[in-house]
Amino acid sequence: MNNKTSIRNYVCGHLWAAAVSAALCLAGCSKDEIPDRSGFGHDGNFRLTAVAESMSPESVVTRASDPKNEAEREIKTLHVFLFGPNGEYLSAKQDGEHRFQGYQTATGTSTLLIDNDGFADAVEASGATVYVVANVEPGTFGKMTDEGYPELIPDLKAFENFRYRPVDYRTLVELPESGMPMVGKSETEVDLTKERGEVVIAMKALMARFDFSFKISSANGAVGGLPSLNLTQYEVCNMATAVPFIAPTATDGDVPQSDLDPDGDGEADDVKDMKEVLDPTQDIIYNQSGEATLSFYVFENLREPGYKEYPAEYSYPAGTLPEAYQCYKPLLARNEDTGEVIPATHIVVGGFFTDADGIVYNATCTIYLGGDPVDDFNVKRNHQYRNRVTIAGITRAGNLPGDVTFDARIDVEATNPYYISILRHKNMDAHFNVTPLDVYLFDENQNPTMDIEVKDPEAKNWVRIERVPKSVMESGKTDDSDLYIEHPRQEFAAGTGKRKYFTSDLLTDPGQLKNNTKYEDLGDRDRIYIYVDENISTKDRSADLVLTYKENGKQVGEPHTITIEQHGLLKVNVEDGGEHQYYIYAEAYEEYLDYYDPLSAWQSDQVYDGLPWGPKDMGYIHTGILPTHFLCEYDAVENIFKGREGTMAILMERGIYSQKEVWAGYYPDEPLEAMELDVRPSTAAEYCYRKNKTDRNGYIRYEDMRWYLPSIRELENMLTTYYASTPEFQNSFYWSCAAAEAERGLGTPEATSYARATMAHQVDGVIKHKESGAYKYYDSSLGPASPYGKALRTTVFRIRAVYRPADDAEIE
Repeated sequence: MNNKTSIRNYVCGHLWAAAVSAALCLAGCSKDEIPDRSGFGHDGNFRLTAVAESMSPESVVTRASDPKNEAEREIKTLHVFLFGPNGEYLSAKQDGEHRFQGYQTATGTSTLLIDNDGFADAVEASGATVYVVANVEPGTFGKMTDEGYPELIPDLKAFENFRYRPVDYRTLVELPESGMPMVGKSETEVDLTKERGEVVIAMKALMARFDFSFKISSANGAVGGLPSLNLTQYEVCNMATAVPFIAPTATDGDVPQSDLDPDGDGEADDVKDMKEVLDPTQDIIYNQSGEATLSFYVFENLREPGYKEYPAEYSYPAGTLPEAYQCYKPLLARNEDTGEVIPATHIVVGGFFTDADGIVYNATCTIYLGGDPVDDFNVKRNHQYRNRVTIAGITRAGNLPGDVTFDARIDVEATNPYYISILRHKNMDAHFNVTPLDVYLFDENQNPTMDIEVKDPEAKNWVRIERVPKSVMESGKTDDSDLYIEHPRQEFAAGTGKRKYFTSDLLTDPGQLKNNTKYEDLGDRDRIYIYVDENISTKDRSADLVLTYKENGKQVGEPHTITIEQHGLLKVNVEDGGEHQYYIYAEAYEEYLDYYDPLSAWQSDQVYDGLPWGPKDMGYIHTGILPTHFLCEYDAVENIFKGREGTMAILMERGIYSQKEVWAGYYPDEPLEAMELDVRPSTAAEYCYRKNKTDRNGYIRYEDMRWYLPSIRELENMLTTYYASTPEFQNSFYWSCAAAEAERGLGTPEATSYARATMAHQVDGVIKHKESGAYKYYDSSLGPASPYGKALRTTVFRIRAVYRPADDAEIE
C-alpha cells in the first residue's frame, strides 16, 4: 500500500496556515567592538583589523533579532590578499630585509601588522585593494607557490572568480569546524605605506542563518490539548554547496542570480539536500501551548521566481486575498508550461500531526526560503531570517485518490489507511450548521469502504447526515438542481451536493432527513454533509459520528469516533438606564472569518473580515413618522429595543423583502429572495437574517425571523457583557441595525449615508461602549482606536447575530 502523496499544481487550501501561515522576518545583529587603535606593536607598521559585521536586516524587518552569537563572530583564521591597481599581488623590496606580503595568514587573531615600508612599488602600495577571508578549510586555496601566494589565487581576477566549496559539511545545526566562513574588502583603495596607518575590514558571513518557530492555534480543540504536532525531522533542499567570495551583482536590471551550474549543462550541480533528525520527545507542541524551534545555516542562493510570466506579476486567482498569497509561493517557483522548477532553497519539516479527533498523520510542511513569504526566493549571505509558522490544523484535501494535499506546500502521508477531512466540527454555533466531511481511502487493492452513522440517533435527533457520491463531486451535477447546490464542470468544488435550504422541518420530516442516520460502504472521495439543528439553549451539546473502516467487506481495526460539539447561546441581559428589559441570546462565533469547507479555495467568497451596513445613499430605512408605524424615524435612529424591526427595515429597503403601505406607513409584506446556502450576504443585516431556517422554497417570513442584527442598545449590552471573555470585542467595531442621526433637521432625522456601530473599551477600569450619536463620527484612520462609531454605511465592520424568542421567554 502506497500512501505517499504528491504536491499538486493547484493550490487547494491550507493545512498549516500561517497566521498568516509562515511569516518571515529578517533581523539585524550587533557589531563586535573595534579594537583599541592606540599603541601599535611596532612603530612604522600598518595595522589591519578584521571585524565580524552584523547579520544584515532587510526592509521587511518588523522587530529586532538576536545578534550573532559568539561562534558566528569568532575569527579563527585569516587570509589576507593585497593587490595593486594592476590586479597583481604587491611585491616586496628585494633588499633581503623585507618579506613578501601580498598574501599572509594569521591564526587566533583578528589583527595583522603590515610592514608599510616593505613594498617594492610604493605608488602601487598606496592604492591597494585589500581582501580578507576568514575561517575557510585548510587547503582551500591550494599549495603555496615559490613566489609566496596560493596556486589557486594567482591574481585579483582569480580571487574574484573563486568559488568556496568546502569538503566538510556534515551538519546543518552547527557551523563548520573551521568556523563561520567570512569575506571582507576594503571600501576604498588603501594606502599601505602610511606610517602608523590602519584599515578596518568589515567581514561578512558567506552563510545565512534561519530560525524557525512552530506553534498550533486551532479552533478545533482545547488549549493545551489536541491537535498536536511532534516534529521528528527536517530536510533542507537545494542547499548551495559552493559560494563565490564576491556576491553576484545584477545585470541589465535583472535580479542577481547565484551560479549553481559551473559546467553549464543546464543542471544545478552545486546543490545538495541535507536531513537532520530531531529528538521526537523534545518537540511535541499542543494547541495554543508551547512552540518548537529549530535553526540551521546555509550558503547564499539567490534565485528569481520561475513562473512563466515573470517578471510580470503573478496572476493570482480572482478574489484571492493578499494574506493568502504566501500559500501560492511554491507555484511561483515553477514554470507551468515546461514543468521546470528553480533550484531555490527550501525546507521540508516533518512530524506526526494528531488532529482534534485523535487521528494521526505523518505530515510534512514545505516552505520556500527567502526575504518574504510571498515571492522572494533569495537566501542572502550575512543575513538572519526568522520564520514563525502557525499551524491551524488539517483543513484541505486534494482532488486525486490518495492525494492529501493542503496547499502547494503541504504533503500528508496517512499513517491510517484512510483520511477524514472535516473542519469546525468542534466549534459549531447555536444556529443551524451544515458541515462537510470528505472520505479518503488509500488502498485500492483492498476494496476499501467506510460506514458512518450517528450514534444514538433517537437522542441526537438534532444531527442528521446525507451522502454525496464521488461521481456527483466529480461532475458538479446532482439529480435535482432545485434541491441541491450544483457547480457544473467543476470537480470537487466546495458546496457541491449540499441542500440549498435548511428548512424548518429538514431534520423532522421523514421525506427529508429524519431517517438519515447511517450510510454503509462509502467509497473514496465520497462526501457526507452533516446537518445540525439550532441549539436554542444556553448549554453546549455534543453528538458522535462512528466511522468503521472495511477492506473487502470486513471491518479492519476499531471504529473511530468523531465528536460534533455545538455551543449554546450566549445570554445577554438587555438593560436601559440600569433597568432590566428582556434577554437576547448571541451567537458564540463569527464563522465568516475562516473556512468551513475543506474544499474551499483561497479565493472563496465565504471568508471575509466583515460586511457593510449598506450601499452609499441607500435611502431611508424608517417606514413612517408616527410612533405607531412599523419603524418610525425616531426608532430607526435611536433603536433601543427594536432589533428585529430594524433588521427587517434594512431588508425591505434593500429589496430582499417587500413592503406594503398601511395608514401612510410601510410594513413587511412578503419575502422576495430565497436564502440559498453558500450565497455571500451583501449586508450585515442579511448575514443575520440568513441564520434563520427557511420554508420549502427558501423563504424566511418576518414572523419566523428570530435571528437578527441587534439594535444599538442590544449591541452595547452584548459587547460590554462579554468584553472580558471575548478578545474580538476588545479590538473591533460591530454594526447595529440602527441608522445614524443627521446633524440637522427636525426631530431625529435619519442620515442616509451613515449608520451606528460601536465597540466596548475600558475607561478607568470600567467597561463602556463607544458613542455613535449625530456628531460622533468614526475615524477610519484610527480604526479600533476611533473614539466614536457613527460610520459610513459602506464601512466594513464585524457582525454578531442575536436571537430573541417570540414570547421573550428566558432560555436556560
